[in-house]
Parts: sequence; structure tokens; C-alpha cells
Amino acid sequence: MNVHTGVRRKVTASPRKMGSFLTDHHGEVRAVVTQDDDGYSSVYTRTAKQSDWVELKLADELDDFWMHGFDKTGKSVYLSASKNGEPKAFYQLNLESKALTHIFQDKEVDPTKVWVDPLDKSPFAIELDPGYPTYAFIDDNANWSQRLKSLVASIPGNQIRIVSSTRDGEQVVVFASSDTNPGDYYLYNSKENKMRYLASARQWIAPAKMSNMEAIAFTSRDGLTINGYLTTPLGKEKKNLPLIVMPHGGPHGPRDFWQFDPEVQMLSSRGIAVLQVNFRGSGGYGEAFERLGYQKWGKEIQYDIIDGTKDLIAKGIVDDKRICIMGASFGGYSALQSAILEPDLFQCAVGVVGVYDLPLMFEEGDVAQRSSGVAYLERVLGTDEKQLKAFSPSYNADKLKVPVLIVHGGEDQRAPIEQAESIIDALKEAKVPHQYYLLEDEGHGFYKPEHRLKYYQKVLAFLEQPLKL
Repeated sequence: MNVHTGVRRKVTASPRKMGSFLTDHHGEVRAVVTQDDDGYSSVYTRTAKQSDWVELKLADELDDFWMHGFDKTGKSVYLSASKNGEPKAFYQLNLESKALTHIFQDKEVDPTKVWVDPLDKSPFAIELDPGYPTYAFIDDNANWSQRLKSLVASIPGNQIRIVSSTRDGEQVVVFASSDTNPGDYYLYNSKENKMRYLASARQWIAPAKMSNMEAIAFTSRDGLTINGYLTTPLGKEKKNLPLIVMPHGGPHGPRDFWQFDPEVQMLSSRGIAVLQVNFRGSGGYGEAFERLGYQKWGKEIQYDIIDGTKDLIAKGIVDDKRICIMGASFGGYSALQSAILEPDLFQCAVGVVGVYDLPLMFEEGDVAQRSSGVAYLERVLGTDEKQLKAFSPSYNADKLKVPVLIVHGGEDQRAPIEQAESIIDALKEAKVPHQYYLLEDEGHGFYKPEHRLKYYQKVLAFLEQPLKL
């Protein structure tokens, strides 16, 4: 599109569905990664502006591709991909010779970010998040490797991001954030190795008053190492604390990170500890770990969450009589499903924009509207209706022993209103004490400040009695 006239012209189209394009340093579309309905990747390239797409066949059987960019010659691309389900490795691929050079691979986690020199486009570092952010330097002596080390050392305890750069790379806008700091912007002069503060992302937040997030790990009941995070209230002893278990959404692809989370901080400011579990099926730990959660939504995934909770009880960190579980989207599903599996472990459950009726996912919502979406559901949920119902809170509400709060958006396309109506009908029939808060003009998440305020007020009021705050 010409940004001055608004005139558009078609450049190319993906040879297969779900294409992610990559341009070279001249802005020419040169590569595309596609994905079929079964989730497998294919890579296509072209050598000139008008050439046809040619599928790239590699000797190594790689999958789950992500292309990061071209090298400075334009003849090679940098990509990360998985082999045999292991965490993604980082490669350089010569598009002419098809030679694949293995550059780096971590044993535990996928690369979170690839750091690229803004001038010659060569990667110099890979960022990883096994627990806390860390860096693997591809070229330890590169100028930008030294600059990144200097930036990290100059703002200790923060995660660093380069937001933008001048063409010569001399002036760089840096964003630094942490578990207690929403983020500050700095102007970094790489030639003088000096940094000047610009602004804060949320200047009304005082990092010194926020609670720290600690990386943790435990062993599940079947021997799998599960990672996660525990946030404990500032100034409180790590003993007999009330706890909110907060499963993340997805479940496949997303994961929790060490970062500033306003909802976690809100709960912690009320004296509540918060547990976040990167259960099997979560992204970021390799394709094999993610596939461990396929068709295990209602059982093994929940056992990971439950085992993490029991680990904190065994260590004396939390009070086993003051534990609630709360989540959004898949996390809302987990909140109710975990409380069904372990009805005596939790004192309340909060489901936010959640799915509660798994068979209904094949009929309603934007995922079911696409052929790739239906194939995805069949892959991760299975098609056994008996099992789908056994894993659905809407069909098992009679097993709940605790009060439930359901919060939903009336215009939610991902988890449509029928999901909320399904669980509310089930809770009524089972005579489970519950509250229902509907935000009619919100979707899959609450975006208006006044709605978020009411939502938080509703949640805090609901938690007060079960957690004995």
C-alpha cells in the first residue's frame, strides 16, 4: 500500500493456508511458512519478486518453524524449528545450497527472542526464559553483544528490550521492565555508552511497593518436571498464606513468564499469594511437552495444577484452608475443572470468559467457524463425546462443593455467551452457590477501564469470605 495515496496492489499470496510471510532487507516477500489443519509446517521460498513459490525440502525433518529474518547477504534466513519434539533450535539456512547450520539449542525451553544487530541484521544473542530471563550469546565479541551486556548490567534486575534504533544504531530506545516494574524507557547512546531516562510506562506504580515473582519447579505425580511462578505478598512471611491458583489461558501455545502482571499484583496487595503453573501442554518448552497436554485437558493438565498447589501446602507456604482457584479463558475452565477433581482442596472458584462445555466448542465460537479450527479441536480435545462430557464442568457441576463466580463478556467470540449460560444452568440445577456477572458489551477480555474496575471489585468481594481476608 502506498501510504501517501492509499492505493494498494497485490504482491503475492500464500501457496497454502495460514501463511506467515518474511521479507528481505529490500522489502521483497521471499519466504512463507504455512501450516496445515494438523498443525504441521511447510516452508516455501522464491528468488525474485515475480517468481512462483517453491516448497523447501530439507534433509532434516524439522517442524514448528518460525523465520526470524534474512542475513545481510539476503541468501540465508535465520529460523527456529523443532526436531523430534525437543525445544526449538536456532538455525541458519542457505536458500541456495539448502545447507542448514545449527547455531544454538537449549535443553529446556524454546527461544523467547532473537536479538539482531540493527545494522547488519546478524543475530548476536538469543533470549531464553527457563525461569528468569537469560541470554545465550551467539557471537560473544560482537559489538551489540557487549552493548546488551552493558545494558543488562546498568539496569540490574530488569528485562531489556530494544524498542527502536536510528539507522546507524548509535541511538537506541530501550525498554526495561521486571516483575515489580511495569517498565521504563531510556535513550541509549551506544557510541558513548550512556543512557538517559525518558519516561515510565505506568508512572503511578511504585515498584518498591510491588511483590516479587519467584520461579519455582516441582515434580508432578507421574514424574514430570513442571515449572511455574509464585508471587508472595510484600513484607509477609512465606508461611500459611492465603493462595490464589491462577492457570493461564490457551492452553497450548501460551505460558506464564517472569514479568509484571497487574492482576497478580492486585491480589498480592491484598495479602494473597499467587501460583501460576506452566502445566503440560503449555508453550515454550518444546513441541513434545505441548503435545503432552493434547486430549488431557480435563485430567492430567489439572493434576499438574493441583500437584503444584499441594507442593506449596506441603512446604507450609500456604494455608490449606484458604485456597481459591481463578483463571480466564482456558484458565476459567481449569478453575472449575480442578475444583471438580479436587472438591476439598479449594474454597472457591472463579471462571472468567471461560469454556465449560467442551462439546459446545465444536458448535459455537470463532474456532469452530474455521476448518483449521475444527481440526485443531479434534487434535487437542479428541472426538469421544463421552470423554468430552466427562471433562466438561457443565456436565459435572454436581461435584462442586465450593461457591463459584462466573464472569463473562456478552460479545465474546472465542468463548461465546452460550458457554456461560451452559455452566450457569448446570450450577442452578446442582444447587451450587454461585454469582454471575455479565458485561454485555465486552468480548474475550475486558478493555474498558470502568469494566475492569467493576470486575476487580466483584472478584475481591467474592474472595473475601472464602480466603478469610
